[in-house]
Amino acid sequence: MSWISGKERAAAVRASLKAQIEKNHLQPTLAVLLIGTDPASHLYVDLKQRAAEEVGVQIRIDQRNSCSTDEAIACITAWNQDPAVHGILVQLPLPQGLDTDMIIAAISPEKDVDSFHPKNRADLLAGEARFFSPVHLAVLHLIAATPLVLNGAKTFLLAKSEIFSEPIAHLLRKAGAFVEVSSTIPFPTKLKEAQLVITALGQAQIFSGGMFAENAVVIDISTNRLPNGTTVGDVEAETVLETQYVSPVPGGVGPLTIAFLLKNVVDAAAHTIPSGS
Repeated sequence: MSWISGKERAAAVRASLKAQIEKNHLQPTLAVLLIGTDPASHLYVDLKQRAAEEVGVQIRIDQRNSCSTDEAIACITAWNQDPAVHGILVQLPLPQGLDTDMIIAAISPEKDVDSFHPKNRADLLAGEARFFSPVHLAVLHLIAATPLVLNGAKTFLLAKSEIFSEPIAHLLRKAGAFVEVSSTIPFPTKLKEAQLVITALGQAQIFSGGMFAENAVVIDISTNRLPNGTTVGDVEAETVLETQYVSPVPGGVGPLTIAFLLKNVVDAAAHTIPSGS
């Protein structure tokens, strides 16, 4: 088994951002809307806050146990109009009853550092993306750390969210991969044919190493909290085969996603500097 760790790569990105902020005297600010009590969401926001403070990105967190779609949009609208806010992030998934699409669409595309806004997704498909989604960048960087050649690679992308799956499927196909997207676990025989499996189903340890091809690359995006407080992915790490490459949870996609999120915030702040200053 080979772990595809994101920790070291994320640390390098953060160090570069800190130097960029200090050199250019930037004051990047990220605003985060956190709704509900989902433990994984709270964990991720806490990690984002720590990383932001480390590199010098100011962070504002609006945490609410509950709110309406209209109230969430009103909060985002205020941040859209605030020139001191360079990036806006809505922590997903949102609680049931909220209209995720409407809330994401309320974010100004120029401040959508998660790159989930419909315009930014359309720009990506048109090859005109201003930001790349941090989680998609993290996935591609981890794949690049393995011997896998994407051109011609049979790929299963397992995800319930089209907001996530559509852009990454596009990027993988652009690199030459044959991508099949599913919101459920494929038949065992089909799953074993895949050279690359990306799973974001959010179901704790539903996969074991024996369910994948012997030399498969498996990128585990899910963050699931067990009753004992342990954080795990969709893959049961202890069962992974020696010949397989698997991103660990925690420590794989997560740290890199946060680092690239902060990079988008810093880039947005740099673009708002008046010319000649």
